[in-house]
Amino acid sequence: AGWALHLIMGTFAEANVPQMNAAELDLYDEILQTPDPDVYDWVSGQKPVPANLMNPVLEKLLAHDYASHIHAGTKDERP
Repeated sequence: AGWALHLIMGTFAEANVPQMNAAELDLYDEILQTPDPDVYDWVSGQKPVPANLMNPVLEKLLAHDYASHIHAGTKDERP
């Protein structure tokens, strides 16, 4: 699960962090400070996000289509 979360978080950061304002970056930092198993459970849909932790950046993360970001950057280089 660790590698999967890093893949999701990495593609999310690449797609979203450059456009975030200071308040959104603070919210993103809160997510990064949360234990990985909890964040993985939320993004994988295994557990709901506690209402007191839900924020606009976390909503974006939950809706993030990481697979499209992975495939968009790859080329078929077979001979």
